[in-house]
Amino acid sequence: IERDDLSLLRGLSAKQIAGLSQRGIFTVTQYSHTFRPARMKHVAEKALRKHDASLQALAIREEKVYVAQRKPILVGKVRIYLDVEALSDPDRYYLIGLLIVQSDSNRRMNSFWADRVNDEPAIWAAFLRAIADAGEDFVIFHYGSYESRFLRRMANLYGGDAPLIERIESRSVNVLSLIYGLVYFPTYANDLKSVAGFLGFRWSSPDASGLQSIVWRSEWETTGGEDIKQLLVTYNHDDCSALETVVDAIRVL
Repeated sequence: IERDDLSLLRGLSAKQIAGLSQRGIFTVTQYSHTFRPARMKHVAEKALRKHDASLQALAIREEKVYVAQRKPILVGKVRIYLDVEALSDPDRYYLIGLLIVQSDSNRRMNSFWADRVNDEPAIWAAFLRAIADAGEDFVIFHYGSYESRFLRRMANLYGGDAPLIERIESRSVNVLSLIYGLVYFPTYANDLKSVAGFLGFRWSSPDASGLQSIVWRSEWETTGGEDIKQLLVTYNHDDCSALETVVDAIRVL
């Protein structure tokens, strides 16, 4: 950070950084000066396929959000924000979080917790009931492909009401796809923590992260401590709320 090193930009590969270094470009600030306003049209044309790291660098230097292209956001009477926690090797989902917003005054948080892998069918069934109870006119927002894989895997393993599952698939929005190559926040990366953090959202636990959640779950499986479980549930709730913050911001850009 003190060096303003190019490696801070997660959109750049090691090969790209080496190439820029050969051109005498070593810092994010230097790189930001390579972007020219005339390129904005080109960026907009390529927006759905490619991320321009130099425009990201410019956004950071100027502490300004750049919008290369606006992508329509699916709308519905009920907005649902989804975040799941899991362990890998093998994949096992142990916590499903849903923030269901029907109006400013009608919002509720749902948490479906699995003590063990055998509880997966139960939390999947609870998830489907919660979506069904929300009515037909809903949109499910999630961040990245993680939840997309969750929906596919759980539907394949445990099934459920076929029309409802099809509707969930058609009414799910990957919020990252509304940002990547389209909206450039003044952040080094486009992960939820970076973008929501820029927008002012703060997690309850300062050290909360996906990696930390794995540590917490491992500790819970060893001790069964209710305090550790609550850390995970709160972290999951915070992710849902952070996602709402990002969606609200994108709507008004």
